[in-house]
Amino acid sequence: MAEDKSWGGTYSGIFFRTVLPFIQQRVAQWEGDVVHHPDDPGGFTRRGLAANYNNMTQDEIMAMSDEDIDLALYTKYGNPYNLWLWSPGLALAFYDCSVNQGPTAAVKMLQVALNKYHKRYYPPLVVDGIYGSKTEKAILVYQEKYIHSYGFRKLVTEFCALRMERYGRKYKDAFMLGWSNRLMDIAYHAHQLEDEWQMCVGDADNFKGPLLH
Repeated sequence: MAEDKSWGGTYSGIFFRTVLPFIQQRVAQWEGDVVHHPDDPGGFTRRGLAANYNNMTQDEIMAMSDEDIDLALYTKYGNPYNLWLWSPGLALAFYDCSVNQGPTAAVKMLQVALNKYHKRYYPPLVVDGIYGSKTEKAILVYQEKYIHSYGFRKLVTEFCALRMERYGRKYKDAFMLGWSNRLMDIAYHAHQLEDEWQMCVGDADNFKGPLLH
């Protein structure tokens, strides 16, 4: 990877040392250790790793360490999307959504949010739930064009609003209160991270990772 101090290079090291562990900690806190709700199509779940969505048995999941589960989740729900290229708040909001609502739904909501702000900076995206080069380029262009403006936080705001709207359409009342609280917490920390990144003007030499929130 090129030594790009804005969106790659030195920031990728900071991402894996401090940002990703912070993101994983927030997700694990809301997922809980062991959950097996009769209305959850994911079935037996531990720290966000659902048996039915990962072709695993309860015994296989229980035999895993917390670190192994975090790695398995990131391998499926984070790594394919090159989150180390994203601003940290957007990475948090997307990763939590990917684990909680599925990566295809997360990408679709991100594409809808990006289309709202594309203006002349990048062409409108096809909302297909596929993370390809056009979607990634739109994220990077958005971050570059809006880094100096209040609009920088709007992408995270719109993405989180779309998550809440989808909760209302797709899920049962049994989950709504907990997931609404989860989303409010994630949105709060995501906006804090975006503010910290923006204060550094996206410069990895100045961004030291998530502050204590």
